[in-house]
Amino acid sequence: MKKFLFVVLGIGILSAAYASVPANTGDEAGIGEDADSTAIVQTVRDFFLSESIIPDVFPTIDQLTRMDMLDYYDNGKKEKMPTRLGGEAYIDSLSDNYLKVVTSQSAYTEIAQYTRHGKPMFAIIRTILLPVADSRIRFVDPTESGDLQLLEMPSTEDFLTKDGKKKKEELLKSVDFSLVRLSFLPDGSIEACTTLLDYLSKEDSAEIAPYLTDSIVYRWTGSKFKKK
Repeated sequence: MKKFLFVVLGIGILSAAYASVPANTGDEAGIGEDADSTAIVQTVRDFFLSESIIPDVFPTIDQLTRMDMLDYYDNGKKEKMPTRLGGEAYIDSLSDNYLKVVTSQSAYTEIAQYTRHGKPMFAIIRTILLPVADSRIRFVDPTESGDLQLLEMPSTEDFLTKDGKKKKEELLKSVDFSLVRLSFLPDGSIEACTTLLDYLSKEDSAEIAPYLTDSIVYRWTGSKFKKK
């Protein structure tokens, strides 16, 4: 049987965490609202410092703090900086087309840059670690309004093996939702791994585990992500 109290508490934590980073629909001020302000967004550094775009991604980290975080990292320090909610954040990794920011003890955000239709496009993965890792992803073109729909999040059923899909009703009878950790691979692909087994009881995990694939990889085609 599932750990019901653990599940209820976990859903509450995840809901509250994701609620703090609303998706931009294009009707609100933010992404794509000013062509002049987005014209210079060409790299992950530009994206991280952009005042018209990034507040929607890092609502608790103001622009001056983001500038300081970059300065510290460039000088070899992963300096923890205060956030608006009283927490701490720091840059964990940074390259020409990738940025990872640890936003709290239980969450981090990754940004990767791609080229789409000859323009920079940014994929943003936000991962919450409580009670187990679970991710959400967004895609942003600074010159367009709203989020792009370039990848459909996999469900638990998508991780089932061929044999598992034959008995999916029995296997998933105790599974009410999906838990997926996303990560960027060195070649630009996105890897999805289910973390459901870490969430279920030992009995349920033991029953389902033999019928789950380790991961699903999505390859960037230049216009969207396609399952390998």
